[in-house]
Amino acid sequence: MTVRKLITALIVPLLVVLAGGGLAACSSSDDADGTQSSQVKISDQWVKAAPDGMTSAFAKVRNNGKTQVRIVSASSDVAGSTQLHEVVTENGVSTMKEKADGYVVGAGKTLDLTPGGAHIMLMDLRRPIAAGDLVTIQLVFADGSMQTVSASARDFAGNQEDYGNAPAASSTMPSMSMTMDHSHH
Repeated sequence: MTVRKLITALIVPLLVVLAGGGLAACSSSDDADGTQSSQVKISDQWVKAAPDGMTSAFAKVRNNGKTQVRIVSASSDVAGSTQLHEVVTENGVSTMKEKADGYVVGAGKTLDLTPGGAHIMLMDLRRPIAAGDLVTIQLVFADGSMQTVSASARDFAGNQEDYGNAPAASSTMPSMSMTMDHSHH
């Protein structure tokens, strides 16, 4: 483990605890403070390794509370901008689009953020993300509460998306063409 990774692994969780900024991804969720973030447990979180440009983050988002929650935005120090994305299929073409209303997770339900489905898009990467790196992502909920998640980067060859300004790459699903819609920017 490099010194940088070791420092990140030790300092980030400590800062989260000291700042009181939401629950760590590995902590339990008990609705104790009444915030949306306190109802949610994040698990199986990971980020696709990428040398530059953009990448995606994935996880299971479990709402253990008695009311629905809404994730309205995300941010990360490794990205110039971050968006919540969904994949919409029209006329046989799947397109990634920003989910402007955020992700709603019903009471007792789990939202799966997966390659080829809903995911968190990390754009304008400020540094390469190598397999094994830890990436910190801050989730913001509709009530203003936040939860910080640390996700490990891994190599992933699937879902080689075409982001609109690069030649199309092959997909692991030959019948599916995927593009990214930036028309709202």
